[in-house]
Amino acid sequence: MRVTLSPRLFFTVSCIVAILATCRLSAQSDPFVQRYAAPVPDTQEHRKKPDFFLVRFPAFPGETNLNRLQRKRSLSPLYHIVGTIPADTSVKSWPANGNWKATEAVLDKLDQLAARDSITVLANAAPPPARLLRWETPDKLAFLRVAKKDWAAFISHPSVIIVDLQRRPRTETVLNTANYTLNRITTLQARLPALRGENMRVSLKETLYDTADIDLVQRHIPTANEPAETAVHATIMATLMAGAGNSGTSGKGVAPAARIASADFLRLLPDAPGYFAQYNLHAQNHSYGTGLENYYGLEAVAYDEQVHAADTLVHVFSSGNSGAATPTAGLYTGLAGFANLTGTFKQAKNVIVVGGTDSINNVPALSSGGPAYDGRIKPELVAFGEEGTSGAAALTTGAVLLLQESYRSTHGQMPPAALIKAVLVNSADDTGAPGPGYRTGYGALNAWEAVQTIREQRFSSGAVTNGSTYTQTIPVPAGQQLLKVTMSYADVPAAANAAKALVNDLDLEITDAAGNRYAPWVLSTAPFRDSLLKAARTGRDSLNNTEQVGIMLPAAGNYTVTVHGRAVAAGSQRFHLAWQMVPAAHFDWQYPAANEILPAREPVTLRWRSTFGGTGRLLYSLDKGANWRLINGNADLAQGYATWETPDVFGEALLKMEQGATAVVSAPFLVSPRIQVQTGFNCTDSALLYWNRIPGARYYQVYALNGAYFSPFSQTADTVLILKKNAALPQVFAVSPVAAMEGARSRGIDYTKQGLDCYIRTFTADLDNNGQVQLRLTLGSTWQLKSITWERQGAALAQTPVSGGLIYQHNDAAPPQGIVYYRVKLETANGQFIYSAAIPVRVLTESAYLLFPNPAAATLQILAARLEAQEIRIMDVQGRVVRTLLLQNLLQPVSLQGLSAGTYWCIIYRNGEKIFTGQFVKL
Repeated sequence: MRVTLSPRLFFTVSCIVAILATCRLSAQSDPFVQRYAAPVPDTQEHRKKPDFFLVRFPAFPGETNLNRLQRKRSLSPLYHIVGTIPADTSVKSWPANGNWKATEAVLDKLDQLAARDSITVLANAAPPPARLLRWETPDKLAFLRVAKKDWAAFISHPSVIIVDLQRRPRTETVLNTANYTLNRITTLQARLPALRGENMRVSLKETLYDTADIDLVQRHIPTANEPAETAVHATIMATLMAGAGNSGTSGKGVAPAARIASADFLRLLPDAPGYFAQYNLHAQNHSYGTGLENYYGLEAVAYDEQVHAADTLVHVFSSGNSGAATPTAGLYTGLAGFANLTGTFKQAKNVIVVGGTDSINNVPALSSGGPAYDGRIKPELVAFGEEGTSGAAALTTGAVLLLQESYRSTHGQMPPAALIKAVLVNSADDTGAPGPGYRTGYGALNAWEAVQTIREQRFSSGAVTNGSTYTQTIPVPAGQQLLKVTMSYADVPAAANAAKALVNDLDLEITDAAGNRYAPWVLSTAPFRDSLLKAARTGRDSLNNTEQVGIMLPAAGNYTVTVHGRAVAAGSQRFHLAWQMVPAAHFDWQYPAANEILPAREPVTLRWRSTFGGTGRLLYSLDKGANWRLINGNADLAQGYATWETPDVFGEALLKMEQGATAVVSAPFLVSPRIQVQTGFNCTDSALLYWNRIPGARYYQVYALNGAYFSPFSQTADTVLILKKNAALPQVFAVSPVAAMEGARSRGIDYTKQGLDCYIRTFTADLDNNGQVQLRLTLGSTWQLKSITWERQGAALAQTPVSGGLIYQHNDAAPPQGIVYYRVKLETANGQFIYSAAIPVRVLTESAYLLFPNPAAATLQILAARLEAQEIRIMDVQGRVVRTLLLQNLLQPVSLQGLSAGTYWCIIYRNGEKIFTGQFVKL
């Protein structure tokens, strides 16, 4: 039957067909749809199935709506994988395939494969058709090989929840710089010199460090799984954490007595619990990263599991050096400068992630920041690391060792990792507006205040179950500017690829005596630049397992701290609290601390902690306060630092800050010039050390490296020390000046590795353009030297008396042709002779070629000024060519074997042209 459509109906049907075609073409050109949508039409029948859906919102719908839709994963601010389709008709939806379980790196690599190829991946399960390569039982993951043709069946299997690639880590320091004053590490070391990391052990996960380095020697812990490769980066990290300072002040780490083990970072998953138990390790540093990874991956789950299970194991990670990078996956896709942590392991909630700052706590552009993939606050802390966040992590790990040592000295056991985290976060210095930020975390590491929190017992622990509440009272005296309380806990791990990492949700709240309630700091998590830049506000936190409440100008009285178990999945959740109060009228000199040593004639950054506003007059005194000299007449007290060019003195000094009638004087400290120790000679029976004289020094203390640290060797009023060699003599020495106080110790030098033999540092002989040979001698010392004899071919050319200088020269104005040997002979005051090595000089000033010896027996040598395309012909007196060869060396031997005695000619050709003719006699 033929049906005829009316013009109006025909137009309507045509429009519908056109709209459907447009939608289909739009979906086909949408990269998210191409990658994550199942090849099934979005029909009403399919909507009834309990599958997951890819949805596209016209605008970011907000966290509440996404959670209501049972979000599984956010692909971008607009695209999400959900379990329920919203009723809103403006939201586009497609049935989802299983690709949302795989990382972007996996899918990108899969796209590049040919149809017949396969891919090696890591996954939480190994269903067919995947081929199992090996199963990692402790980490509950499989290494698999999956054919591309089988991918759809594999990724859609219900047992598969995450698939990732094995990635290669990269270290995260650009240059080696160190600043121990900013994070109050020098303050801590000066005020508590006995806190050094004694009997503490730390693991450095990357490559092996230089175990023979003089700042690390004899403190290595050999382990079964340490890496084979040694790298400078690892040595820098080990030094920042635990350097002994033998090489100089920059070689002294945070915990100089700690011992160090190495673990290979090619395995991105945590090292086995048995490794930490066997070697008694309770902290591990991770100064490396991969690419930007915004998901809760297999490594994140494993680290959360390990910290939760071990309780006392602290993992510290650098945030990364990709702070300007733009994420290409996840909720914060396209937001340059945000959510660029380098590695899914840094998305773990029970570890500590550390960003970098410059020397005045500004965060450099390269320092990676948060938020984490689900909006959590990352990094937790920042520390000095302007050339890379690796160093920031290492400094923090060193501080962890001292916190653990301090806690164990009073409690007899190691502290929980979550307590260490609470203490570090609570004692951190705000770096800008009050509260946390996605670039700065909760603030800058303050090692001194952190240890004081432990020493003053300003912490507690408790546990809550679902719906239960814990309370404790903190008495606050009058005159406080700030009360700060931090809660942290080791949460149970979430499932891999979870949309939100937090499982057990605890709430922190403080109530004052008047009934006023104070909620913790929270940040906006909305995926918009202006939202992520907003200052912190207060409110309920349902994302982080670290929460902090800050109360400015708290009234005197009792404050009730409440921890509520809002959502505890099973059993109880243990937590830890740390608190701190800052007086309203407070000024504390923190660098230099009492008896600390500042270098003379160098710019140094003075540091203080102050709650005073405005400016003050900053002064110094070199005579115990009798007279004061101005450093800065307009020092910003709130800024907390100022630069001072120290005077050229060796002696005690004081600092003073004046504001109106108020003045605060520092404890005495020392200004000391730096001593430069050098090797004068290194002979078979003795060696000589010498150094610059320091005005005001009564004598010099000489130290020798015996074992891991320097110990006193001798004292002398002179600036020269003769070392009598024997089997027990150390090789590394350092010197410090002593007056009323002992000054700065020099850097340690190994006298055997200074490029010096017995007196002679260098001896050179060079032919100049005038045909003269310039002889130059550099000595290490002239002690007990009488004269220098210049020799040519074993005969004396001239003699020069030793004048006291270290550099001597002589010219041989008429050297003979050929290879000429020169040396110097040194005569000592007691008649001993010391010879340099003989140096050959090629002298060809009269001709470009020289034949020798002449007469010759078995071999003739041809000395050439330069190498070119040259042919050598040997002819007898009858004009017959008896030898032909190419000139291949500047000193070319020519065999005369088989030739009769007599006269011969040596003719050299270049490009067929004769350029040299010489006669010689064959014996």
